[in-house]
Amino acid sequence: PATTSAPGQYDEQLLQGLDFLMAELAKRDMTAVLYLNNFWQWSGGMTQYLNWFTGSPAHDPNVSKDYERFMAENATFYTNARAQAEYRNVIAKIVQRTNTVTKKPYRDDPTILSWQLANEPRPGNGKSTPQEKATYVKWIAETAHYIRSLDAHHMVSTGSEGLAGSAQDAQLYLDAHRTPDIAYLTYHLWPANWGWFDPKQPDATWNGMMEKASHYLNMHVDHAKQLGKPIVLEEFGLNRDGGSFDIKASTKVRDRFYDEVFTTLEKRAAAGDPV
Repeated sequence: PATTSAPGQYDEQLLQGLDFLMAELAKRDMTAVLYLNNFWQWSGGMTQYLNWFTGSPAHDPNVSKDYERFMAENATFYTNARAQAEYRNVIAKIVQRTNTVTKKPYRDDPTILSWQLANEPRPGNGKSTPQEKATYVKWIAETAHYIRSLDAHHMVSTGSEGLAGSAQDAQLYLDAHRTPDIAYLTYHLWPANWGWFDPKQPDATWNGMMEKASHYLNMHVDHAKQLGKPIVLEEFGLNRDGGSFDIKASTKVRDRFYDEVFTTLEKRAAAGDPV
């Protein structure tokens, strides 16, 4: 179910469920990163905002198989004034909310680690123009500043995947995280999704995958050092063995991958690097 069924129409019952979740997290001394949008279509996100305000049908790249077209179209969200206005209404609705369970305003709640602009925002597809990249950086800076104007107590993060979500442009990734209103860098690592690993041929593709993955992990920590900010690896993973979705399937390859990732980050953290 969606928190926002139409512009200005918010599901209060669902938001009370979020209140309950936050209260339960607090009892367990846990924290949450609350993201306020999604670049991908599966939860509505930017695609839904464009659908509301342009009248265009929601493009599902899982159906069309045309992810390049989807990403280029979805990035027009950043320049659609009506979509941006409603997005800010949603931000204000959540950030200024008072928890109905704890009676504590969200902006005063230490259970929130940070606000996040969106899940995996991208400037467009891999052929993003300089103008599209500049628009994306401007959107991040201005939206982060808006959130901080409503809540000066919490950090703000982008939700970026790293270079994979930055048209493979390191300068763009740095510029997107340079604004002082973004507290830390983020990145994600999905080797199979990115074509680095074939779960059907694990032995043949393991070494090449790990070479790319190790480089990706370390390179982003170096970028964080360059900006003088911490970085968080928010997401990473592989399917079960053979690419299976069966809960009974083994996870030997994934376990090995997790060990490699944790070991890499542990070494960097032990060396005093900001990860």
